[in-house]
This record gives sequence, structure tokens and C-alpha cells, in this order.
Amino acid sequence: MDKSILEVVHEGAKDLRKAGLIDVTTLREFDAMCLPEVQIFTAEDIKQLRLH
Repeated sequence: MDKSILEVVHEGAKDLRKAGLIDVTTLREFDAMCLPEVQIFTAEDIKQLRLH
């Protein structure tokens, strides 16, 4: 299987939104569950990454 369960659920949620069966808020909740967490970098973190 090429897709994770979250990817499959997310695609299903997008299809439900297109069909008008769920609202934008619910789709955004699915997005929050399915998308990876964004790592926050400080300026110092970025400088350290560039040095390596």
C-alpha cells in the first residue's frame, strides 16, 4: 500500500467536502490531523544548519 491511513482519510474528507457533505471547518480539522507538524526554527537554529 502506497498511502498511509491518514492520507486515505484525508482524500475521503476532501471528496466529502466537494460533495457538500462536510463543511470547511471539518475539512480543516482533518487537515490538522493529516498534515505533519511544522518544526519551528529560530534564527540560531538556521545558522547552525547552514554551518553543517
